[in-house]
Amino acid sequence: MSTSPKTVSEYDAIAETVQRYVDGGKSGRGADMRAAFHPGATIFGYIGAELFARPHPEALRLE
Repeated sequence: MSTSPKTVSEYDAIAETVQRYVDGGKSGRGADMRAAFHPGATIFGYIGAELFARPHPEALRLE
């Protein structure tokens, strides 16, 4: 199974998704980052020293 994009439109879709993630990270607003994740994704990370794991919609409301 190949994981590389096959067409320019696939490449553009990937680049747009990554850009949404980067823009959301820069702004610090979950609403800016939400579109970069699959609706069923689980987000893992740290708040201070505490590890958390939350479903995507919940995690991006921690603004």
